[in-house]
Amino acid sequence: MFRHANFLAVAFLISLPFVYFWQITLAQGVWFGNDMVRTYYPLGVELARALDQGRLPLWTTGMYAGFPALADVQIGALYPLNLILFRWLPPHLALSYNLLLHLAWASLGMYLLAKSLKLGPSAALLAGIIFVFNGFMLARLQHATVLTTSAWLPWSLFLWEQFQRVRAQKRSRAGVWLSLAALALGVQFLCGFPQVAFMNTLTFALFALFGVVWHSSSGAVSLKTYHDSTEKRSLNVVFDNFSRSFSNPKVVRERVFSVESYHLNLSGETPAKLL
Repeated sequence: MFRHANFLAVAFLISLPFVYFWQITLAQGVWFGNDMVRTYYPLGVELARALDQGRLPLWTTGMYAGFPALADVQIGALYPLNLILFRWLPPHLALSYNLLLHLAWASLGMYLLAKSLKLGPSAALLAGIIFVFNGFMLARLQHATVLTTSAWLPWSLFLWEQFQRVRAQKRSRAGVWLSLAALALGVQFLCGFPQVAFMNTLTFALFALFGVVWHSSSGAVSLKTYHDSTEKRSLNVVFDNFSRSFSNPKVVRERVFSVESYHLNLSGETPAKLL
């Protein structure tokens, strides 16, 4: 019964963004906003052109009278999903499905995190819905990289929670969960918005620290042995990388983009309606 409920909850959370934003799903509309038009769509077009030519967008003459597109972190040129979507889909569809997929990914991650914290299927389902349809996430629909980076937060927390649980049971799979948690932390920095990635990392570190207290209450981890524990060594690595990242900050200047001066290339197709 519980497995059936979990399956229905997972299926519902994955399909909900595609059903709720059905116009986007059916390519009858696209998300529209200042940053989407001035930044994300032009960068998406350049990424698609570069991938179609079998290269990375190191330099483009189509923006700002010449622009090192790869140097703009918001292009997300090294993010695995972007490499797939912008290679095989038109830029406007790639952007739309990128957001839809990350909405589903975020809700599923929050559901699994809630389940790992011993919440029931109904409570976990509610957590997944709220995490995706809260004010912050919906307001970020025109800030694609902010949303895609935020979608990785519940996954990193869930994978760390699984690592702690499996390690407490002294199973051999603990290293797998730790590796997946590290992968989730790392891949978010490729999404294109390092500010949110840093905040996610700090949240992860605090979650891991308080997780020691959480597990100690059930006897899984002893606070007396925390000084030499894997959790402490892992947190030291996280905080060390976090502090080093701020020791040599890069100044990112806001670039103003004129839509009138940019020729949108949709391969001659009629563009979708703007929502």
